[in-house]
Amino acid sequence: KSPTNNSSKPEVLTGYEVSSPEEQLHIRDIIVYDIPYTWSPEKISAELKLWGNPIKLSIKRQHKYQTLRVKIALSSFSLPQFNTNWTTDLGGIPVQWFPASWTLRERKQREKFQAVVYNIPEDVTMHTLWRDQKPITYLCELGAKSFKIVQIGKGKRKLVGYFKTWEAIRKVLDYHQVLSSEGIKLSWCQHSTPNLKKVPTTKDRSGEKKTNSSNAKSKKKDQQFSSKAPKKSNQLKKPLGQKSKDSEYSDNSKKKAKGGNNSNKEVLAKF
Repeated sequence: KSPTNNSSKPEVLTGYEVSSPEEQLHIRDIIVYDIPYTWSPEKISAELKLWGNPIKLSIKRQHKYQTLRVKIALSSFSLPQFNTNWTTDLGGIPVQWFPASWTLRERKQREKFQAVVYNIPEDVTMHTLWRDQKPITYLCELGAKSFKIVQIGKGKRKLVGYFKTWEAIRKVLDYHQVLSSEGIKLSWCQHSTPNLKKVPTTKDRSGEKKTNSSNAKSKKKDQQFSSKAPKKSNQLKKPLGQKSKDSEYSDNSKKKAKGGNNSNKEVLAKF
């Protein structure tokens, strides 16, 4: 990855100082996803003022988006939203926010229950699904806590909805409402995140990778081989000067063969 695709900037201090003990109780350390990479720190800081009073922030760019960490004194309006909503508005677009104390595993738990609509029409965009700083009524009735549109191929996209429970997913699967005045009908189906666990691999002498299952098979073969090995090892224990009966027999047979060949040559010469 190039440094421009995954670069972080030092903390930006806004210079704001908390003025009251009540405001001190509203301070939260927050991670924010899905901020466009075209937004400057100045624009982000300006948009954050709608949440409250930002104290310091740091930004990390990741491909087309930026991840923000901000320490902010939330307003009395934004604080209840942060406690309950998975998604909020920042500059007219939906962004996901989490407590900064959460681990990546805890953040991924919000992606556990998913439903998806494949091949959504061109009319369905983030602007049609997010209006007036909130999701449209259609998504609210579904109970979607968050959503995103993903490009899955040339000219093909899918709408992914994130839900709090499996029961909420079951309701969505039976819900086929026509979206907006365009007459677009969206049919949801169950979707789950891929299993990212990888089978541990090792390299053999040739440099090729083998899984643990192949290693287990090779160990089993080694055990079978070792059970047969003592017979050969007993033979190797004999003194070097001592020959086995099999070796003596083979030596005699070779001598006879040589002698037979010489006598045959003499008969041919006489003839």
